[in-house]
Amino acid sequence: MVDAFDSIGAEIVPIRAEASITSMKRETRRAIRELAYYSSLGLQVALSIFIGLFLGIYLDRRLACTPWLTLIGLGMGIVAGFRNIGLAIKKSRKL
Repeated sequence: MVDAFDSIGAEIVPIRAEASITSMKRETRRAIRELAYYSSLGLQVALSIFIGLFLGIYLDRRLACTPWLTLIGLGMGIVAGFRNIGLAIKKSRKL
């Protein structure tokens, strides 16, 4: 047990230091993990759009049907990006 003072400093309140430190670490780890996931979401969206676009451009050059596969690849990349956003929203609602 560790004695701690309240905000005024007049009353001593006993607390268990081990339990509060352990739960704080667990909450901090969870917050950092969630922050990393949500901060990488923009990168996921951008990469899925660019991968779809460049795959479409590559297939257009390879098969010589110029704007169509680029547009289809771009559309599929945008859909994949929005799917990632939807999955993140679904995950955040579970919390």
